Amino acid sequence: MRQLPPQEERVETGAVRFGDDWPGYFMRGDNAMFFAIALDRYLKIQAERYARPEEQILHTILKNVATNILEQVPLNKQSKGDKSNEDHISE
Repeated sequence: MRQLPPQEERVETGAVRFGDDWPGYFMRGDNAMFFAIALDRYLKIQAERYARPEEQILHTILKNVATNILEQVPLNKQSKGDKSNEDHISE
């Protein structure tokens, strides 16, 4: 996790641009956690429906997004090394 200095105003979920870099999408930790858990569960339910190669690729990408959020975004502003989110990840 990249640690940045505090901002004057709270950064909300949405489009963000740092300097002259490309715009990106920022998702607050609380929003990210809900999104990742919901996405992970949805993908688990839908896994059998992904028959075409492009659907399988999309499934893999989205599964990786959910897993990365759950592994890298600390719950309750915990320390970087805390792995307590892992119980939310389903195989």
